[in-house]
Amino acid sequence: MNKKQILLDKTVQWLIENSADEFSLRRVASDINTSARMLVYHFGTRDKLLVEALSEIADQWMTGFKLNETTSTEQQIREIWHHTLSTKKALNLHRLSFQMWATGLATRSAIYQPFLKRVANDWIDTMTESFIRDGLAPFKAKVHATLIVSGIEGLLLQSMTDPNLPVHEAFEELIAKVSQT
Repeated sequence: MNKKQILLDKTVQWLIENSADEFSLRRVASDINTSARMLVYHFGTRDKLLVEALSEIADQWMTGFKLNETTSTEQQIREIWHHTLSTKKALNLHRLSFQMWATGLATRSAIYQPFLKRVANDWIDTMTESFIRDGLAPFKAKVHATLIVSGIEGLLLQSMTDPNLPVHEAFEELIAKVSQT
């Protein structure tokens, strides 16, 4: 494993364990036993490091979904929601992800384009493939995947805005409605 990957892995772990509000090159560098200069050398800027780290986290979340071809898509989505996406541990990562998403859309900077593509397409494409494997026609599978991913993103945003909203119940209702069609 090269030095850049080691630093990226440590940054991902740091993001999982700490508040996104505390993220700075100096703070992360100090906590992972390197220098801010070394992070800049390998990643260029704070935002580039964040984008790479968030992409790595997205890959980790999707690995379980991609590898589990014996479980129905619906069950996989429920497992990812309950055991990964909706946990308190993931809350800071969602805040950071939405912040990077908004910044990328607002600035249209090339730095954010790979992250925006992943947010907009990769999860939908993976879920579409899984729905096709479950027997849905390709277009219907894409519609289901788009609806579920968009719904989950909205529910995550709502849960950060007001933690008292019944987002878990809304998630179950979303899955039930999509499953009926």
